[in-house]
Amino acid sequence: MEPLWTNNFIKIWVLNLTLCGWSFMIGAVFPVYVVRLGGTEMLVGIMALVFSGASLAMRPVAGWLMDNQSRGSLLIWGSVSLIAISLLFLVAPILSLVLVLRITDISISPGDWSTIMNPSP
Repeated sequence: MEPLWTNNFIKIWVLNLTLCGWSFMIGAVFPVYVVRLGGTEMLVGIMALVFSGASLAMRPVAGWLMDNQSRGSLLIWGSVSLIAISLLFLVAPILSLVLVLRITDISISPGDWSTIMNPSP
């Protein structure tokens, strides 16, 4: 019987835990951040709708990329992109820039999640 706690399993587990934690934290904190930057509660609701639409629209693209590109490179590209976008939130005090960053973030997330969750062939 093959051991469960292999090096690759631990790496995927840590990455999945980190991505999941980021997803839950940004979902809770982002509306407060938008209001603090001058957005209204209505804007927060509209942006939640836009984020859902962007996430759904990117899923077929993420699936196509996974079928036609290297999953390892997609995982690295997606993870580095999410880290970079996360750091840009710290220096983006303009509401419109924050919203563009968040839409980009939510568009990358499905591909990263799919790459982590699907086993490599």
